[in-house]
This record gives sequence, structure tokens and C-alpha cells, in this order.
Amino acid sequence: MLMAEEVLLLLVDDRTGRFLVDSTRLDNVLAGAVLVELVTIERVGFPPAGGGVKRGRMVVVDPTPPGDPVLDGALATVAARRPTKPEQLIAKVRKRLRATLLERLTAAGALRRSTRKVLGIPWRTTWPAVDSSHKRELRARLQDALVAGATPDGRTAALISRQGRAQGRRR
Repeated sequence: MLMAEEVLLLLVDDRTGRFLVDSTRLDNVLAGAVLVELVTIERVGFPPAGGGVKRGRMVVVDPTPPGDPVLDGALATVAARRPTKPEQLIAKVRKRLRATLLERLTAAGALRRSTRKVLGIPWRTTWPAVDSSHKRELRARLQDALVAGATPDGRTAALISRQGRAQGRRR
């Protein structure tokens, strides 16, 4: 499961299927999680100083497609641009990302699409949980790191940073 899918599971209420943050923050956090995963698997990164690229710009460091359609698409987006700030890449990567991830989680049996109709017109779509086992395991990993003081692995640490940003700015 992608980091972005795990973040999305954390940001959907299991019972109501509604998002716990507004849609703009959600889309930005999901795109950021995709970029973090590309950094984690060493496909994109920040070049060393003095390499002719301005500081704080992301570049492709390994053009080998990771083999996942979402990551492959994001890598192609980074590759198609000159060295760019992460914020600008997030704006490009986020397009249709949430819908794609929701479809994948629905196909995997984690979420269920539920559309409420008013007078026969689709009014609101929610995504209640079907199988919360992965989310429970994920929360246990996060609790071990955040509450019990266990040293998180790199993936869990990245999830903590993405989750905290999503909910921290909400206030």
C-alpha cells in the first residue's frame, strides 16, 4: 500500500466516510505523501549544493519507474519539469490523485463508495470503511512511535510527518 493510501485511510472517518480535513489540505497532503514516497525509494530528491541547481528544487535522481501507476505518473511529472520547488510539484501531482486513491482503496476492499441522493440527484459521496484492519495496524504503529516511544522505521516517520501537517494546520 502506498503512503498516500495510508494517509488517506487515516484521514477518512471509518463510520461516516467523511474526510477529517478540507479537500484542499487533503489533496495537498496526499500529493506530498506521493513525493515523500518517491524520495524514500530514491527516485527524486534534492541535488547537492554546487550542482548547478538552485537550492530547494526537486529533481529526478533515478528515472526507473517504480512499477506503481500513481508513483510512475508522479515520477513522470517531476521528470517533465525543470528542477522545481516541492510546492509546485504538489500542485501538479495532486490532480485526480484523491479519486485514484479512493478507487484503489475501494477495489482493495478497505473503503466503500456511498452516494446519498436527494430527490434522485446524487448529493454527497462518502467513503465508509469496509475493512479497518490495515488502519488499525497503522494506528498501532503510529501509537508505538508517538506514545510508547518506539523508534519508528522510515516509512512510519514519514507518515507521522504527513499526518501531523494535515491535522496541525486545521486549527
